[in-house]
Amino acid sequence: MTKLQALLGRFTYETLLVTAAMVVGNALGYAYQVIVARVLDVRVFGAFGALAGLFYIFALGASAYRVEIAAVVARTTAEFGEKRGLKLFLKTEWRLALVFLPVPIILALVSGPVSEAVHADSQAAVVVLGFAIFATLLTSTALGLLQGLQRFRRLALVGYFLPPTLKLVAGLAFLAAGFGLTGALAAMLVADLIAFAVALVPWRRRFQEAARQEPEVPAPAFRILFAGLPLAFFIAFPTNIDVLLVTQYFQPDEAGLYAALATFGKVIYFLPLAVSLVMVPKVVEKHALNSGSRRPGLQGLFLSLALAIPPLIVIWLFPGPIIQLLFGVSYSGASPLLGLYCLTMLIFAINLLLVQYALATERRRYVLMADALTLLIIPAVVIWHASLQQVILIMLVDNVSLLLLCLPALIRRDRQPVPQAEIHRE
Repeated sequence: MTKLQALLGRFTYETLLVTAAMVVGNALGYAYQVIVARVLDVRVFGAFGALAGLFYIFALGASAYRVEIAAVVARTTAEFGEKRGLKLFLKTEWRLALVFLPVPIILALVSGPVSEAVHADSQAAVVVLGFAIFATLLTSTALGLLQGLQRFRRLALVGYFLPPTLKLVAGLAFLAAGFGLTGALAAMLVADLIAFAVALVPWRRRFQEAARQEPEVPAPAFRILFAGLPLAFFIAFPTNIDVLLVTQYFQPDEAGLYAALATFGKVIYFLPLAVSLVMVPKVVEKHALNSGSRRPGLQGLFLSLALAIPPLIVIWLFPGPIIQLLFGVSYSGASPLLGLYCLTMLIFAINLLLVQYALATERRRYVLMADALTLLIIPAVVIWHASLQQVILIMLVDNVSLLLLCLPALIRRDRQPVPQAEIHRE
């Protein structure tokens, strides 16, 4: 342990390490989206926002499978050693790849209707989007291995710094070459494919050793797939469905303003993500060994608030200069709504941390209840969409309700862990 680790404590040090990588990576990611907004006109950027929103629905949903894989790897490693965890992951990863493969095929088949629905000028953009989604699903599950083994330094580099850097470089090249909307989406595909290779190639020798030395283990691919669906829905739905609904019910110019608003507003959502990323395997390990999991949960809650509240205050005080600096004067209509949107994202970030804590302590009923409440966003926006502010207020009320629902997951004592035989049963 370094002196800095000793001073801050391991949990805080690892959280700040991943947070730093996320901040830099998100800055590069937002720089990329700002460049896209400036290169494309407002109407085309509205289409990009809708398609990127669909991509991030899958990308954020894929993080649920990252959490599930991290939990399985963390439990297996804690009880049977790292090699057993590696073998379990490798068998699971290949099966999940086959499960994810239909996604790009289906999107290619429906590229015509999708491109018309989002006002895209090319079906090729939707086809490229499908393969980008497939690549990000694979990359997220690969990152679950690093998270479960608590290799946070490598995870920070491969998972949160490398992809946005590659996306920015590839995106600049594609846009400069005149590929427009299709090129902007192709950059996402290139970034995730390279990140996936970098994440797993260094482990090839350990995978080979684990395959030779460890006994056969079940590959719980389908259990992870179906168990992760409720969390995937909860992660992806509230932060992206609003962009898709706004694209449907508002004019393209207003949809472009909302896309810019959502693009920057999610800064507040992404800041606390590092906390839950570090928290989950620690909570899983302590819960599996029956050594108490509430302390890392409380640490995660306080660190999340400490990371998100200061920038929220700055955004609330200076929305106009922030929007104009990043997106230009043509997007200034989004300024009055930026603080409200960011507040909504902060509450959702806390909800996500609490739901992941509940899952780590094997209380899945919380995410099921949260999913049921979150579904109310669709009929609410369908009925009430007189203005962009009204859409944001619907999101805010829903997230406040979720917070009241999720807080007991951390306050109440977690139940005893299930037996080892149940953990590894297919």
